[in-house]
Amino acid sequence: MTQQTTQTPGPDRDSQTPRTWWQRFTAGLPTGLSLALIGLVWLAGAVWSFEEQSLFAQSRGFRTPELLPLVLDGMAVAMAAVAYAASLDARPAVFARLGTALAILCSAASNGTWAWARSGGDVETITLAAGVPVVAAIAFEVLLSEVRRQVLRRRGQPGPVAITYPRLVRLVLAPWSTITVWRREVLRVTDPARAFQTPAGPDQPRRTPPTPPRPAVEPTSPADRPAIEATPHQTPVPDPAPDPRADLVPVVRQTSARRPVAVRPPVPTAVVRLDRTGNKDRADLAALRRWQARNGGQTPSISQTQQIVGGGRSRAVRLRGLLTADQTTDPDRAAV
Repeated sequence: MTQQTTQTPGPDRDSQTPRTWWQRFTAGLPTGLSLALIGLVWLAGAVWSFEEQSLFAQSRGFRTPELLPLVLDGMAVAMAAVAYAASLDARPAVFARLGTALAILCSAASNGTWAWARSGGDVETITLAAGVPVVAAIAFEVLLSEVRRQVLRRRGQPGPVAITYPRLVRLVLAPWSTITVWRREVLRVTDPARAFQTPAGPDQPRRTPPTPPRPAVEPTSPADRPAIEATPHQTPVPDPAPDPRADLVPVVRQTSARRPVAVRPPVPTAVVRLDRTGNKDRADLAALRRWQARNGGQTPSISQTQQIVGGGRSRAVRLRGLLTADQTTDPDRAAV
């Protein structure tokens, strides 16, 4: 009872010390010896099964009785070879193993039927004839499981989930509760849904929640936008968001005896532009106007604006744009 867990990338093979041929030989010796012994068991079982099934087919009147063991045992050997090749790639090969088990069961049934017919129902003869291929299949399954574990270990990947069996003392003291708890844990560990739950690793993209749509902004007319000059490498800095409370003038109109209503009076555009700025910006704009008055109405450049107001370049660009917009919308004020 094993389940293939999620595979994680193993260590870099270039960083590992290369092994000599003797180390590789000794490392693969246990698996090779086990495979050779199981191959001998399979060969002996195939000879036994070939003789039993040939005699059984001959007693039933088949003209070519050798085809029965060749088909049944040949299918078992072929499916076992496919399963072994898949185990060398750390793949479980479930269908190939099921095909091997089906062929083994058919071969065991054929051997048991012939043993029952020629022995008159002797239990020992039937057990020996049918048990040989079953024992070989069990040994082969154990070998496949061990081969997959070794392949995964060499790749630096976790092996299949190992099932821990309950201790004998618990089975003696509390058999039913122990079996119930053990069954629940085995079903949880070997749940097929766990194989499809792949955690997000460093190479996998992480899903970010979708950003909510931003509210639509009402477009402003070109007359409200200041003509800001910018160098090729300088991005114009937008105006700060206006404070809705700064534009409100406390003009109260008595509509009822309950509460007053604040009404927004019509204000010139230039005044609105100046009201969006703070006290610091008003003082800097006043300094720029004084410099402009001393220099015959010339608009200062960005570098000159920086020297006058003593701020950064982005602030100088913004203040120069406000000054230009003020001159465009209110020429009388610019001439003062």
